[in-house]
Amino acid sequence: MVFIQVAVPVPIRQLFTYQHAVALPSGVRVAVPFGPRSLIGVVVAKQNEADVENINKIKPIEKVIDDTPVIDGVLMKMAQWLWQYYHHAPGEVLHAMLPVLLRKGESAQPSKQAYLFATEDGYMCEQAKLQRAPKQLACLDALKKSPMIATEARKAFSPTGVKALIEKGLVEMKEVMPSFTPFDYVSHLKVSATPVPDKEQAVAIAALNQQHHRFVISLLEGVTGSGKTEVYLQAIAPLLAAKQQVLILVPEIGLTPQTVARFEKRFSIAVGVLHSQLTDSARLLVLQRAKAGELGIIIGTRSAIFTPFKA
Repeated sequence: MVFIQVAVPVPIRQLFTYQHAVALPSGVRVAVPFGPRSLIGVVVAKQNEADVENINKIKPIEKVIDDTPVIDGVLMKMAQWLWQYYHHAPGEVLHAMLPVLLRKGESAQPSKQAYLFATEDGYMCEQAKLQRAPKQLACLDALKKSPMIATEARKAFSPTGVKALIEKGLVEMKEVMPSFTPFDYVSHLKVSATPVPDKEQAVAIAALNQQHHRFVISLLEGVTGSGKTEVYLQAIAPLLAAKQQVLILVPEIGLTPQTVARFEKRFSIAVGVLHSQLTDSARLLVLQRAKAGELGIIIGTRSAIFTPFKA
């Protein structure tokens, strides 16, 4: 029998001890009895038997939900720092880090998603037939190279264009289980024409580039329209090329669409978006893709700070 410390989502500043037949890795979710209720907690650590009081009263874990951690080592260290520094309940900190569906005990594994594929007629279609519909042509050309998640295709090429291609039999939609390819964005990375930075921008970009391999806090000061976003764009380009991921935080949802459009145009890769108006399932998919390393850029509001990235 193994004794395990579990963070339970209650406003109490302590971990709770349960027993299980085998040791469990830190970061997996478990269902545990807590008074008359059954709650979903997160395993934090194994506890030495010598430190356990009233062993005969220790309750068993009811169910192990995950095979692998949903909160990895880096996020777990962050969570521990947060609850120690702010004197907050460990279970509530870890609960806040989880997307809503995982708080409810749903599977952390990807579920089927709607993908668009070019049909046989689509592959045979001549460009001249779509010359008056440039967005449809661009969408079909993209799908000939690789299937796309339907929501991303609609965003990139317009919902009406996608619908028209389906009605023409050139494109079809299928529900498939996504398979994430780590750092797949690197093969699609194509930096568009980059403006020549002015003197102040060049100094800022050079300073940021020198700090890529260590943790440094930098303050980029400038009035609205002074070119701060261009500094960010040029500073993250070498990171993406080196198979690293980037998190961009914006202060409000209203700024997200224009920021996403600018980053997608510059790098020609899909950008993950996180904000409070997403559905729970859409948010979970973005987090799964980020954790798998498929997304190179995540743009979101403050709730995106707990995005899991591929180690």
